[in-house]
Amino acid sequence: MASRLNWERRRTGQAQARLWLVVALSISAASTGSCTGPSNRAVGRDAAVTPDLQTESSDALVAADLPVTPDSRQATDVMPPAPCTDQTIGDNPIPVHGSIRGPKVDGVVSDNGLGTMFLGPDGTVSPYSQWFQSTVDSLGSPANDFLFDMPADVFSASLSGGTGTTSPEVGSYDSATNCGWLRFEVSLPIPPGVTCPNTYGPCGPDCEGVGEMVICEPAHPKLRYIALPAAQCSSYQDPAKGDWQLTLSSVCSHVVPGTYLNYVTHGHLTATLVNEADPSDSVVLDLDF
Repeated sequence: MASRLNWERRRTGQAQARLWLVVALSISAASTGSCTGPSNRAVGRDAAVTPDLQTESSDALVAADLPVTPDSRQATDVMPPAPCTDQTIGDNPIPVHGSIRGPKVDGVVSDNGLGTMFLGPDGTVSPYSQWFQSTVDSLGSPANDFLFDMPADVFSASLSGGTGTTSPEVGSYDSATNCGWLRFEVSLPIPPGVTCPNTYGPCGPDCEGVGEMVICEPAHPKLRYIALPAAQCSSYQDPAKGDWQLTLSSVCSHVVPGTYLNYVTHGHLTATLVNEADPSDSVVLDLDF
């Protein structure tokens, strides 16, 4: 009788073990299932559409959620992205859409013209940053990050820089307490009749030095806008200019070995950039990613 009772207990234990194994495998399959991230489509004022960049397979990502409430954004008609649960993505930048507007500049982000990555930790004063960069500029060719209504004769334009954060967490971060910088540059056509006073530098106000020999050539007139934080971020700090506020609506663990790419983020950036040559002139940058 005791032998039969022990046999029954062993059979029951084996059945329970098999049941837990099935449950564990089901949870594992659900957590590693491949799916696409939130749609990154932007319809700007001029119906400029930015499709998703090509993504690659990766480990499952775990997202932190931020409740979304209506706000007063006017740049796009796109709602903030959904949490990136189980999103698959490689080391490609996240597509960015939005606008940049001011008295002298009015444009929207072009198709796949701008991308963003969340970098860190890298051991600097701001260990984490949301980095923005052109995705169309290559081999020194003019960048075409934006499409413009004004000026109508833009030769090229590009945005670069990063907004620092204190941690890789959902929330809002601003330039009052975080390091980083943003720079937006517009190049206009070279006016006819421009000549350089010298073959080599110094080249003069309408010319620039090109190549290792610094040969003087007529330069494209430029509009340069910049945002620098009020935080002391290095031993030498320029006076604060402009401002920004970065809101992260989702932060996903995602490590790309050999890089500072350890997270995938989605959110919104609003920034005011000031004209370096004319402080009375500024532009407002409004981006979703």
